[in-house]
Amino acid sequence: SNETKLVADKILRRLNSHFKENNHIKQSVEILKIQFNHFNNEGRISFLKDISESHCKNEFYFNKIIDVDFHPDENAT
Repeated sequence: SNETKLVADKILRRLNSHFKENNHIKQSVEILKIQFNHFNNEGRISFLKDISESHCKNEFYFNKIIDVDFHPDENAT
């Protein structure tokens, strides 16, 4: 729901501030949200493949991938 997204965004902003204030992450770091519409079909598969094969970067140790769905891109021909 929209309300759930609003609460989640507020929590993420507060965590981001907390981590920066306590020097867990650099002040200059920008937290990015990776969304479905950031990729075409080929890019989505490549991104997920790269994450699953090379899960060794620190930024992924502190995140959890949830709600992953696969389905055709209705806009692709």
